[in-house]
Amino acid sequence: MSDDRQRLLDFYRSGQTSNDRIGRNESILENQNRESVDSDDSGTKTLSLFFASLCVIDLFGVFPIVALPRSIILCGLYGIPLVLFVITLQIYTAVILGRCWVIAERLKPEIVKQNRYPYAAIAELTFGKKMSYLVTILLDVTVFGGGIPNLLVASQNLELLGSRITHGSFQFSFCYWLIIIGCLLCPLMWLGSPKNMKVLASISVTVCTSVAVLTWLSIFDDTNIVDNSSDDLFIDGNVTNITAIELIGNASSNIFEEELVREYVPWAGLSMDPPPAINLLKAYGIIAFQFDIHPMLLTIQVDMKEKRRIGKAVCYGIMTTCFLSAITTILAAYRYGIFTTANVLVSLPRSWDLYLIILLVTLQLCLSSAVGSSALFQHIEDIVGASRDFSFKRCVIRSLLVALAVFLGELLPRFDIVMGLIGGTLTGPLIFILPPLFYTKILRMERKYEENLSRKGTQESIDDDALFKQVEQKVKRKHKGYGAISDVIPEIDFSDNLNENYFKHTCTIIFNVLKSDCLLSIAVILFGLVATFTSTYFNVFDGIDNFDQLWSPCILNITDAISNLSNL
Repeated sequence: MSDDRQRLLDFYRSGQTSNDRIGRNESILENQNRESVDSDDSGTKTLSLFFASLCVIDLFGVFPIVALPRSIILCGLYGIPLVLFVITLQIYTAVILGRCWVIAERLKPEIVKQNRYPYAAIAELTFGKKMSYLVTILLDVTVFGGGIPNLLVASQNLELLGSRITHGSFQFSFCYWLIIIGCLLCPLMWLGSPKNMKVLASISVTVCTSVAVLTWLSIFDDTNIVDNSSDDLFIDGNVTNITAIELIGNASSNIFEEELVREYVPWAGLSMDPPPAINLLKAYGIIAFQFDIHPMLLTIQVDMKEKRRIGKAVCYGIMTTCFLSAITTILAAYRYGIFTTANVLVSLPRSWDLYLIILLVTLQLCLSSAVGSSALFQHIEDIVGASRDFSFKRCVIRSLLVALAVFLGELLPRFDIVMGLIGGTLTGPLIFILPPLFYTKILRMERKYEENLSRKGTQESIDDDALFKQVEQKVKRKHKGYGAISDVIPEIDFSDNLNENYFKHTCTIIFNVLKSDCLLSIAVILFGLVATFTSTYFNVFDGIDNFDQLWSPCILNITDAISNLSNL
């Protein structure tokens, strides 16, 4: 620590301008002992702000474009403030979570050795091992469960594509597509962390943009409005009944080809009345699921060249995705109204544009799964002692996890229920509760750390001590307004009238508290608790009510097919 202090003091004596001194000083204070870490990582790849933003967009994927519009439309005008509110909170908690890692590197430089599971490392630094274990479990379950809807939607899209192209003559169940996609996905999963996936992230973002533009064009070209309400059953989750009908051979019940022409009415069925609470809860769960990047956020940050800019990467990524999703939602609401299907692609007319969109969506979901699951893969590999370099053990571990996801997808094809449970139940703590909690605690730890630095500085010469305190005050002024309540309470001056000073003191406290992050953190935590418990209650009882639709005939159908082949 004395070396850092001496470097700082020598630098301030160097005669540079005051502005340069402040910037360089903050870099020294907030990146202590980083030289040893950089030397260990020399030659490795890092993410720029641009590629970090691409990784964020890739994590969102195409779900906000093709699966979010219906949820917002069913909420009417109330869906707009709901989306803005939830996304704003997610941006805020993502930014403060990134700040936590920057502060953690300053307080405990050796924490960079835990860069494969940074969220759990912050939890351990702030609240100990037990909190770290809890965060690890939440992360692993959320990341693993979040990959299952990707596989399900991709496989169901391919089934839909085959049926639409051949007008129902080609029927290949998503049960088999799911296995094929799992096999094809394994080589992509063998890649390392996001810094090794720049090409994948770039391709994925290009695909997302192409899907959005092609979807807009298809909606514009849809002159014959078609009521695909029967198709909506497929996307909303009753896929087990559909597949069962098709496998039994009920060719006359081909739901993909049922098209009921209705009269075109702009904004059809939309109302200004408040929507049912169930619609709002469903929309909240889906929004939380589709815009949840917190499990992978820190993994991206530790791979960045400039870790302090993670907040900008998050903002750029969310703004880009929200723009694409908002345009799609407005067009779908105008053209289809409440008849918009859960998957917008099902509402689109049969065309080669639609076929291309389905293929691109399937490709993007596969690429997004590769990037989004890397945090889970890295943690499991550390548990079993696998090398951080490419190895046969890595391939085996990741292939087994993909196989497990495929197996669960065969059992539970209701991706809407999976999405709701993960979005409403598991991501609530990771998004709205834990980041503000960690941030408040680590700010207190940082304040104590600075106080210790100041006390150690008294052992130096008086001139050096005065200079170092001046440096500390400049650094603290930069973060003013972002600390705990105790940091913003001024002292009372009793030299004048006591009542007048007490009133000024009280007003100053109220103003500083409202300006600080502490009050906002408390509000976010309370919202997270209420939203998590409410969504969990709804999703559990919704799952119980639809328990007979949870189980898939896939395993049974595959078993029967194997038995029939063996009897030939």
